[in-house]
Amino acid sequence: MDVPAHWANEVCSRLRVSWVAAGYNGPLVAVGTYGPDGPCYLCVAAGEEARLKPGAHPRMGGKGALAPVAGSSGQLIAYQVIALLTGIGREPLGYVRGMNLMAPDQHVHVRRPARPDCPVCAR
Repeated sequence: MDVPAHWANEVCSRLRVSWVAAGYNGPLVAVGTYGPDGPCYLCVAAGEEARLKPGAHPRMGGKGALAPVAGSSGQLIAYQVIALLTGIGREPLGYVRGMNLMAPDQHVHVRRPARPDCPVCAR
């Protein structure tokens, strides 16, 4: 469980403020933008959990991280924050994108609908 992301999701949803989350796992880097007019972080995460086989935990490349992977994650979040603030190159809310730096042809494209029973964003 990514506790800071859950806190940010709940607070920003309550205040109706858009926010950006990014991270890395082994060589995989990803970034997502969430806001009041799209599915929240919890909805997207639940959609991905439902897609996996029960008990499955994908292996993403071992322990630790290389500095370039962390740097790429930072660059993705910086770009997405600038896009959110300026409206230039902005991704749809609730959309997660990224890539596997060990296999650059493996891209991440995740879009899940808001869940009607979501405790955070269901209205």
